[in-house]
Amino acid sequence: MAKDILIIVDCQKPVTNGQLPSDAVSMYAADPSIVQGNSQGSTELSIKVAPETNLRWRAVPLQISQGLPEGQNWQVMITQVRLWGTDNNKQLDASQFLQQWFADAGTANGPAYSRATESFNFSPESPKPGGSTTSNAAGVSIQPITDAFVQATCVGEMQATQYVAYSFVCTVYQNGKPYATVTWDPYVTIQPS
Repeated sequence: MAKDILIIVDCQKPVTNGQLPSDAVSMYAADPSIVQGNSQGSTELSIKVAPETNLRWRAVPLQISQGLPEGQNWQVMITQVRLWGTDNNKQLDASQFLQQWFADAGTANGPAYSRATESFNFSPESPKPGGSTTSNAAGVSIQPITDAFVQATCVGEMQATQYVAYSFVCTVYQNGKPYATVTWDPYVTIQPS
């Protein structure tokens, strides 16, 4: 069983010494039932999953092109993982519970726009008072797409009050060139459902 986690990075937070602040990150679990406390959307997402769960993290920029010259884009990739060791009787050694790490380019076939850009034309051009107007349908075809992710498998079990900590380093790219990095440390608890 896989659980998907989305990492959104605000690429326009102030950069200091090549680093974005950790609050540039927001994390969301696709399955809200695994989220502990009020951590959904926070930097330090805390989740509880069953043993043998595959966790898949995907990082995306909050902005597509905002703040950049015309034709340039932001991209974000998870480029490094740090596993934290035992810190107290609640934080356990992450290397014992989060294993089989790998990065996947996510290349597959899926729906994509048929043309690089397509105009939406409305008919009628303007809605009548109290009415609406609808555009043409965008052309969609099956094409190779990428949706890179990093995966780890949860092993073992722990008590409800225990957890493991891990960190990611995400590299933010501005038009394909490294711009900054950001790092933070979320948590995982592994227990039977």
